[in-house]
Amino acid sequence: MDYQQFVNSIKSGIPVGVTLANPGGGDSTIISYSDKNIVYRRGNSKISVSFEDLFEAYSKFRGKKVYTTDLRDFAPKIFDSKQNGHSCNATFLFSILKLLGKATEIKGEGKAHNPFYVTIIAE
Repeated sequence: MDYQQFVNSIKSGIPVGVTLANPGGGDSTIISYSDKNIVYRRGNSKISVSFEDLFEAYSKFRGKKVYTTDLRDFAPKIFDSKQNGHSCNATFLFSILKLLGKATEIKGEGKAHNPFYVTIIAE
């Protein structure tokens, strides 16, 4: 799947207003899409993440088991709250991919030595 197919599958498969359950509790609600970004609400926070950043992570780990820690190491400015990113973006990506049928169930406990993970399905 190329970048535009990735964006189109998200926009058409997950309309604005859809709420995704987070594996660690709470939920994320899609607020809006632009040409470049997804904006979602997690708790009281509005978080924006670019399609490009999500696609790069998807492409890097396609066909592999990926942990939230792998995403933080791969792109800390996107997936690590300690590096001006948002740790929520990791489970948000997993939730989107799972809903679209592009990842397995989210497993793990979201804790040290047992982070959340999925296998991203190769196409």
